[in-house]
Amino acid sequence: MRIVVVEDDSHQAEFIADGLAEEFGCPIKVIPDELEFRRQFAELENDPPSVLVIDVFLRWTSPRPGMALPPDDALRHEDAGFRCQQLLAGSTATRDVPVILYTVFHSSHHSAEIVELPRGVSYLVKDSELTPLFQEIRRLIGAGPWSGGLDPAR
Repeated sequence: MRIVVVEDDSHQAEFIADGLAEEFGCPIKVIPDELEFRRQFAELENDPPSVLVIDVFLRWTSPRPGMALPPDDALRHEDAGFRCQQLLAGSTATRDVPVILYTVFHSSHHSAEIVELPRGVSYLVKDSELTPLFQEIRRLIGAGPWSGGLDPAR
């Protein structure tokens, strides 16, 4: 089993990754922003993880002097996690990988987007406890195309 976390807040990323590693005993890869997610997308296609946990409100990249502006489709930070999920869904290699859109926003904030989420994608509000995230990962992995529960080979 391998988990990828896409989270731009370094403290949240560390908290989530440490908790997942302790709970599942597997490698956790952290991708820090939407730009890096797009850069690493081919790698995700070549070696899909077991599950992705993606922050919804995700910055394009860490700001630095002289950096280029994000593309037009990346201007709305509050939709970044949905864009990442749509990239995954558009690839035959990653469309069946379970995705958890993990956010501080209550579901009413993205109600239209949530209604259209495909099977294998869930929307989960962040909590100070990671237990709901662990439960959702188990639920999604157990419902995956490989069935039979957690597959340590993925």
